[in-house]
Amino acid sequence: MGNEAAVFDRTLIMGNGGCGKTWLARRLGNSLGVPAIHLDDLHWEPGRCGVARDRAVRDADVQAAAHADTWIMEGVYGQLVNVVFSRSPPWSGLI
Repeated sequence: MGNEAAVFDRTLIMGNGGCGKTWLARRLGNSLGVPAIHLDDLHWEPGRCGVARDRAVRDADVQAAAHADTWIMEGVYGQLVNVVFSRSPPWSGLI
């Protein structure tokens, strides 16, 4: 492997439910040695089916995750794109 991780150090995967975002994020993360961040894990209360987290807490956690040096982030939450892209430079790839 060459310098692929540097090219894809911050990649956001967006799409509809069931389209393979989680699978792709895990595969890319494992191949590139980059952590996969699942927006579902940040959006929903842990252990509570269908209960969304407080929006301010969720947004702060998403922003903190986006400020990491490397990540592959995936989800279906369009409202979180601006939170993710508040990072400068925001991303290196969008799928």
